[in-house]
Formats: sequence, C-alpha cells, structure tokens
Amino acid sequence: MIKTIFFDLGGVVVNVHFDQAVQRLAKFSPYEPAEIEQLMLESPETKKYELGLTTTRDYARWALQALRLKMDEEQFVRVFSDIFTPKQDVVQLITQLDGRLQVGVISNTNVAHYEWIAGHIEAVAGMQPAVLSFREHLAKPDPEIFSLALARAGCAPAEAVFIDDLEPNVLAARSVGMAAFVYQGRDELVEQLRALGIALQ
Repeated sequence: MIKTIFFDLGGVVVNVHFDQAVQRLAKFSPYEPAEIEQLMLESPETKKYELGLTTTRDYARWALQALRLKMDEEQFVRVFSDIFTPKQDVVQLITQLDGRLQVGVISNTNVAHYEWIAGHIEAVAGMQPAVLSFREHLAKPDPEIFSLALARAGCAPAEAVFIDDLEPNVLAARSVGMAAFVYQGRDELVEQLRALGIALQ
C-alpha cells in the first residue's frame, strides 16, 4: 500500500524557463546568451551550489565575475531565480493528494530556486519531507538520496512512489525498491497512480 508520494520539482511541478534568465543576464554582460548558458551550466560552481557546498552570496559573486555582469548580487539572484511557473494541473493533483497521502519532494536544486518556488507556490511549501540536494549534499541519481527520503518519510520502499522527468532518476529510485515513473503528463500519471491503488479524479 502506497503511503508516500515524492515529486521532483523542475519539469514535474514547475516549468523551468532558464532561457529567460540567460536572455535577461545577457543585457548586463558582454557575453552572448549561448555563452552565458554554457558558462553557467558547465561550471563546477553551479554544481557546488546545487550541492549546498557554497552560499548564495558566494555563487552570486562568482557569477558577477565570471559573466562580467554589471549588476549587484541581489539583482542577479532575482533574475536567476524568477524562472519558474507552476504546472497547475500537477499542483492541483498535489493538493488533492495532500491529507490522503504523505506528499514530499526529492529534488536537485539550490537554495535560491527552492526558496522562490516554495515562496510562490503554496502547495510546494507544504510538501514534506523535502529532501533537497543543497540540504543533503547529495544529488539524484545517487540511490542514497532516495534511501534518505524513505527514512525521513518513515516508510518502506514498497510504500513509496517517485515521479521525475528524467529516466536515470526514476531508475535510481526503482533500484532501492520504490515504484517510480517518468512524468509524461497529468493524465498518464493519474492512471499510473490508480494502478497502485491511489484513487483520483
């Protein structure tokens, strides 16, 4: 019997518009948008920030220097974080599940992004346990983060299901005994959850 359902955030609960941040940052940088995107996504500093090994302030300082941005740290964090919109159908599903099951999060994210999402989407703020890469210094698809999530939820692997938009993460969750699905839309997810005995409209 399923007692806990865990959701990834980006690509499942929220849409990620990283390209918007890149376009905005390009207005303050001598670099082209494609160069900014490459520098940010491929830098070890970004991975360190996602793993909670550096602070928001230090990451902003790195970005200002690396991208030669003519803006302050606060402006950078605002532009860097204001890139999410809710997937309303999934948010409604989470609201429907809340109170019937334990609804948690397992996400690779950084503190600025999580604070923006939780601050703007009430349903996310209430999702517990929230097992986040920057807090745990662990990232998917490391199976250890799923074992940790199960311990935090107080449930056995067979009592939990995980939803993510990336297959390697889904396979990692399955490797510890959880049910897990690649998110391909709300309707398919509802059918997958029904097959596990979770009745939904």
